[in-house]
Amino acid sequence: MKKLCILKLGSTYETLKIQSGDFEDWIVSVLDISRDEIEIVDPRNGVPIDIEKYGAFISTGSHSMLSEEGEYAEYLSGIVSRILDSNIPYFGICYGHQLLAKAAGCQIGFNPNGLEAGIVDIITTPEAKNDKIFGLLPGVFQAFAIHSQTILKPSPKITRLAYNEFENHHAIRVGENAWGVQFHPEFTPFIMGEYLRQENAPAKLSQIYENNSTVISSLTLKLFVKNIIKPYNLSKIC
Repeated sequence: MKKLCILKLGSTYETLKIQSGDFEDWIVSVLDISRDEIEIVDPRNGVPIDIEKYGAFISTGSHSMLSEEGEYAEYLSGIVSRILDSNIPYFGICYGHQLLAKAAGCQIGFNPNGLEAGIVDIITTPEAKNDKIFGLLPGVFQAFAIHSQTILKPSPKITRLAYNEFENHHAIRVGENAWGVQFHPEFTPFIMGEYLRQENAPAKLSQIYENNSTVISSLTLKLFVKNIIKPYNLSKIC
């Protein structure tokens, strides 16, 4: 079976990296896949990516702002566009979610509501009912989130799967094989706490330990592996 490629689009704070690893490590810890079946690729080094080499892609988040990335954002969007054209499974997290939206023709920019951070409610849409990932989740669940940018102008190519009062596109699907989530299914309470400290939001710290019920959000990554990656790769073998 072809390997899963994790597109490393950024890195966390150095202090947090020492304690808990980096973005890609957090994703791997959630997946029900052996590390031997995963390859980490950093497109920031400019090395061409042979997308047909891989059986699926997961894009990490980033501290960068997509709308301010200029030519680099276009370069990354081009990679995702090629993945979409090849119908290879894709799952984008936060920045990776926005990148999928951009590749599908959406406009990305700063959310007029400001920064969303902490534990947030995720509400699924009627369109999510028959989705291979979100159709298996409760209508309302909680997730960790921290982001300033959002989809300002959606494209007709995207299907909205989840939202809340703050963020209108917490999850989208493009076609039948590509998903994006604005929230962070790979975060732990400790990781979320460190980001809240960086954002000087101590009032939100207690809730991530006292009322944390975000485990359902991590199922999005697990279901991507079970219901999307494995059937897709099996179909290529048969």
